[in-house]
Amino acid sequence: SPDEGIYTLSWKVLNSEASLIWLRLLFQSLEKDLPFYVRFSGFENSPKDLNYLSQKMNEAIEIINFEGHYPPITERADGTFSQEFANIMHHHFELLFGDAKNPSQYYRDSSPMGKSAISLINHCVHDMEALTRAFENKNSTRAVVFEVNDRKQYALPSAFGKDFTFDIGFGDICLHYGLVGKTWWEVFLDEDEEIFEEGIRPLDVIGPEFDIHFLPQKIPAKTIERFYKFLRDQGQDPENPDLRLGFYRLAQLETNDSHEEIIEKVGKRSGIKTIRLYQNEKLWIEKDMSERPSCQEGFLRLNPLQTVKEGQSIQTHAFPTEAFLITGDKEEVTLNEVLTTGPIIPNGHAISLVVPKEGKSVRLIPSEKKRGLHSGGPEVIEPGSSLHLMYDGELWYNPLRKPKGQYT
Repeated sequence: SPDEGIYTLSWKVLNSEASLIWLRLLFQSLEKDLPFYVRFSGFENSPKDLNYLSQKMNEAIEIINFEGHYPPITERADGTFSQEFANIMHHHFELLFGDAKNPSQYYRDSSPMGKSAISLINHCVHDMEALTRAFENKNSTRAVVFEVNDRKQYALPSAFGKDFTFDIGFGDICLHYGLVGKTWWEVFLDEDEEIFEEGIRPLDVIGPEFDIHFLPQKIPAKTIERFYKFLRDQGQDPENPDLRLGFYRLAQLETNDSHEEIIEKVGKRSGIKTIRLYQNEKLWIEKDMSERPSCQEGFLRLNPLQTVKEGQSIQTHAFPTEAFLITGDKEEVTLNEVLTTGPIIPNGHAISLVVPKEGKSVRLIPSEKKRGLHSGGPEVIEPGSSLHLMYDGELWYNPLRKPKGQYT
């Protein structure tokens, strides 16, 4: 939030093999300028409240239902929260996504727009849970979650399992849960009876993504005792390092500010201005994240309906995936040979052009011009259908599939 001014926090990276691997992967992601998405989860004073999250959730549901690969999702978010609703939606997400190493057929059949919508459901569920817990208990977990688009992940060696712990400090940076599913700890907290057993996955990957945990206090010993009893009731051994229970610490916050002051200032801002990495006292790399809208808003942008005229281009906004609801101002309007103007993600920009059922057809013609359609013939998007295009990183957009679906 620019009205709140800049607030700077610093961390010292821990001297461990996993921390150094993570730091190198983070540096590479920043160096390649990969899109980041930073979520502020569990802050009561964040502008991204339950109404905002409900709107995002319902947009994702509409996109998934439109694509038609999965049975229609009938549930809708309404600005309130229940754990039952969250568990049902997370179950939808698990079915839609499948396994990170073996995605579901639903996911494989989905367009980039649909795939982003599937991930968005997961984000909304977890952020709704965290926000509700913060209102119910001032000592609940608050976290700033850094996710990276198109990031690489590597297997976390089994020997690192013994280093997972619940004994983390306020502001610690921990390894992000870069998997589909839930940890045993999340299943316990959510009282999740909807999840499949195979949906419970200990963290066994490492990548550039990370979470900053702003915990007002240690997790009470009685809570840990109840958790261990829950595990034993499920036939699990709490002493088994392969369960990866707790968190994997990567860096430690260095500040003299009070916990309350930090939580207040971070929540009000709910945005990232700059990321800097230092090697000793020397600046290693610096990135201005305020110039990257996906950092604040996510990897998918659903643009409002716009009426396009003959020869018009589409204005982009530098999100990895953008969906445009469009209709012609007359029957079968032809877009400009240069399909898009505005910033894009050079090596990973997908756009979906969607004409609503009550709209008018839009036509695209092949072109040799940069950011034009690279195809053997014209493409016509009829009312109630869509066309998905991927930028090749150098010159053209290429169709990913023929128009299909029914967008209402």
